[in-house]
Amino acid sequence: MNTQPSYSRPIFLSLTIALIFSACSGQAAISDKILFGTTLDSSNNRCSEQFVLNTTFFELVEDGNEAWNAKIDPDSGLYWGNNYKERKVCIQLKESFTSGSVTIPTSVVGDQTRFTITPPLPSSISFDETNTNTDQCFIVKVVEDHKRTYTSNNFKIYFGKAEATGDAVLGYDGKKPCDVGFTIEDAEGPGAFVSSMDKVIKETDITPNVDKGKFQVKLRLQPTDDVTIPLNDLFDSKNSGHREGKIFKADCTTPIASLTFTPANFSTFQDVCVVGQRDWIEDGAVQWVIELKKMISNDSDYSGLKPRNVTVITSDVDTVGYEVKPLSGANVITTSSQGATISKMATDDMSVLGSNYANFEIRLRSKPKEPVTLNFAVANTDGSANSYNDAIFDGASSFTFTQANWNVFQQVKVKGSSNNANEGNHDYKVVFTTSTTDPSYNTIPKPDFLIRSCDNDGSNMVQRCELSGMHYDRLTVRESNTTPTTDHTWYIGQRLPTDTVTCAATTTDATEGTVSNIELNSSNYNKLENSTNRLTLTAVDDNDIDGTQNYNINVSTCSSSDAGYNVNVTPNTTIAASTQDDENPYEITQTGTTKEATPSQTATLKIRLKVSAEDGAPVTIKATCTSANSNRECGTINNNGGGPNNQVTFGGGDTTTVYTFTFTGGDDQYSDGNQDFSIKLEVVSGASPFDLVPPGSHTFTNEDNEPPAHAVFIATTTQTGEMSGLGGVDSSCNDNRVTNAPAGSYKALIVDNSTRIATIDGTTATGQVGWVIQPNHHYYLCGSNCSGKNDENSRIFIANSAGLISELKKANGVGQPFSTDLNDKFWTGMNGNMTTSTTGDPGPNGADPAYRMNCAGWTYVDGPTNPNNPYYGQYWKGNTTDLNTITGGAANGPDALCSNSYKLICIEQ
Repeated sequence: MNTQPSYSRPIFLSLTIALIFSACSGQAAISDKILFGTTLDSSNNRCSEQFVLNTTFFELVEDGNEAWNAKIDPDSGLYWGNNYKERKVCIQLKESFTSGSVTIPTSVVGDQTRFTITPPLPSSISFDETNTNTDQCFIVKVVEDHKRTYTSNNFKIYFGKAEATGDAVLGYDGKKPCDVGFTIEDAEGPGAFVSSMDKVIKETDITPNVDKGKFQVKLRLQPTDDVTIPLNDLFDSKNSGHREGKIFKADCTTPIASLTFTPANFSTFQDVCVVGQRDWIEDGAVQWVIELKKMISNDSDYSGLKPRNVTVITSDVDTVGYEVKPLSGANVITTSSQGATISKMATDDMSVLGSNYANFEIRLRSKPKEPVTLNFAVANTDGSANSYNDAIFDGASSFTFTQANWNVFQQVKVKGSSNNANEGNHDYKVVFTTSTTDPSYNTIPKPDFLIRSCDNDGSNMVQRCELSGMHYDRLTVRESNTTPTTDHTWYIGQRLPTDTVTCAATTTDATEGTVSNIELNSSNYNKLENSTNRLTLTAVDDNDIDGTQNYNINVSTCSSSDAGYNVNVTPNTTIAASTQDDENPYEITQTGTTKEATPSQTATLKIRLKVSAEDGAPVTIKATCTSANSNRECGTINNNGGGPNNQVTFGGGDTTTVYTFTFTGGDDQYSDGNQDFSIKLEVVSGASPFDLVPPGSHTFTNEDNEPPAHAVFIATTTQTGEMSGLGGVDSSCNDNRVTNAPAGSYKALIVDNSTRIATIDGTTATGQVGWVIQPNHHYYLCGSNCSGKNDENSRIFIANSAGLISELKKANGVGQPFSTDLNDKFWTGMNGNMTTSTTGDPGPNGADPAYRMNCAGWTYVDGPTNPNNPYYGQYWKGNTTDLNTITGGAANGPDALCSNSYKLICIEQ
């Protein structure tokens, strides 16, 4: 109210909601209406499920037409608008009949000066065969009395037992609808309106105030003196030390500890700005509470009143994992939900390389909740205990990261160690374990470090050596008429030479590749750099169609005035080498893509011989599917050559004919996206050069004909129903993903009756708004880790043509619940048929901003003006695939209180 009449000021009592049913208890959902069955009363007075009511209880608020000064974007799911000034009440018959009538006596209980009913409620309402499926509705509207009064909770629209005739007797005679109870909350009483947060805030330490939000507070009635509301943003232990957020005045820079309202500004909203704070701890989207303490005032009506608290959600920007600076000094490597193997390192048994090629720095990516100790060890490549005493640590091998030093790099250095045996070059790993009670760092995948051990002890005075991750078995180069390619390896010594050591190096086919002698000296014998101890193979272009040619590099006798180095190089006297040809005897053209279950969409390979066979004999080429999934993605193979479908034959001297292989795609019945398959062309018969140069493998794409598959997971944290609307709900999904969840955005499987609606009739897309499931698309369940999960092995449902869930089943037809834990509960706001639940105290109609069911569109746990006024939300249960029983039942019981913390089902968009 904008003006205040004069009146006496009695002591104000807290407002309460009284739930008035005609003792109805059992209930079941039909469309978006509620059926009430069994009662707590005698069988003669029970309300029958034959009558469908859109509500059995609601609350009206005086001054409900007051326009608040904010309306939030619908994407956030939060509205501030009219209060509950009026409510439409509708009744309908469940079953139709062909003749007769149903007459239901009506009456009103309570002081009718406090409200009006439009049209006036008659003494009875009637249905006949012409309107059995038609709502009969009445609007109940509050009358403002401009007086301070207590909340009235004894209003009721009473329905008596029906009198039926004709065909309606069996279904309706003697049965009664549930009564409709309601209360009127006094707007003239003192109190405060406290909004919810207008958005989810985000941690920030880069650009202050960018990721901020606000809530608003004002008084409901003019006080006689100033009223102060103390604010406490450290009330919730989850915001200890302001790790999630701080409160400020409306400018978002000036700290604030309280709000003060005067008799002059009591009705003006005061903003409280909440700014996210970077805590550097990966803790997901944290839901925390700002306390509004009891009011302080000389006005006895306001003194001691307790406003509602405000729930804040802080979106996380931190990630558990490790940062590694590798030896090469390249960009920092980060790991999180997936580990990594970091290579390009080497040690040698005599440790002439020292730790120069086997060192790295490591630190944590986020602040740990508890100290984290990394204990490094040398291991075989399979993680088992090291077999050859390959290395020792050149310094510390254990580091502890705390909240003080978590972002400080610690260096790990490894040098070789001799076992006085010549076991040959091989790889080993440096791995580490974690010792911590931090649950995230205790389980997060760890990087490991692959290191090459070069065996230069024992009798190996000169030894080949390279970094891990390089080629070991063969040096490979390719011909080019412009810039021939090169490949290389190194040789190191066992000790410091006193003079230059020259080792002879040759190739067995100088027409394919050449090398130069190796020279070790005092400055490079212990280096893996660009020096004369590096053996470099260079390709030679022979201008001949000869395919890939294999040959050897021989490194043999070494000579030096240093007598110890006058030796034969063992054991790597021979190195395998290959030169790839850049000439091709075939002209092959690849076109097109295939598509599942679409024979008209084909791909082709056209092939022509560019040269004749040396012996003039025919050349036969065969096409086969060779990829691992060829039986699923590769369909038929045909050709225009007149022979077998997968085989063509050219005349030995035919260089003009072009044959075409044509392929169709296979259909695997799974939503797996576009998949590649390989076609291998091989020479079945034919002389040089075709027997030397294979036509090779060619990759095609088989387009999927199923709609895309989407990941489904359960968010890793729980939330109360106050989540700043759907924007906050969806942020909780995006900020609390399971391990290896696909990149992209996620939205919660949840409705709010205004900006997100699945269906209004339970079977079609009628009334659908902002829905998160796509018609006919496939959805698979991740569990705690999405890695390896797909439509084939983890399907949970295929949406029907309306984008609704008809059944929860795997691809093999076996039932698949969202969770196997019977105790799991998920906020959804829906009945089992995916209509919006309306059991718990909805607002005037489905699109009204005052909609109060489902935690007022997931914005409040209790009334913004009365914290003793609880809100309710519908939830689904775990460990069930039966959509008829998946809901939590009546959404107005203790399990449905919005103050409960439940999980969210998240859907990939």
